[in-house]
Amino acid sequence: MQDKLRVSCEQYLRGECAKSRKAWILQKRMSMVDSRGREIPIMEFRDYLRVPKMEHRVALTRLICSDHDLAVEVLRRGDGQRRKKIPREWRLCRFCTAAVEAESHALLACTGHADLVELRRVFWADVQREYSGVWQKLSNG
Repeated sequence: MQDKLRVSCEQYLRGECAKSRKAWILQKRMSMVDSRGREIPIMEFRDYLRVPKMEHRVALTRLICSDHDLAVEVLRRGDGQRRKKIPREWRLCRFCTAAVEAESHALLACTGHADLVELRRVFWADVQREYSGVWQKLSNG
């Protein structure tokens, strides 16, 4: 009985994730299939839940689930009366206005705010220092 329930929950969650327009990070994550090509259960503990600071864990989870305050998400919703849904290509970054304010732009590309650029530089320096072996493999292809 428990096995059937777990399989049913797995199928439901995988289907909901696959059809969601908001869950693109979950849909694209590499860990859906292991190195042998086997499907990894969707109801598995994820490494990002090991992030020590609760506020960082919450922020990361909100980002993964598209429950954040970036324009790509906030302007996707219309309230039906005062605010209409804004087309994706018009949801520009509040700092640089050069691209859609999406997760990847805000985290990896935006140069429109000096503090953001500095935080990104420090973050990548930390990643390189902490994970130098992995970084070398990524850098060398």
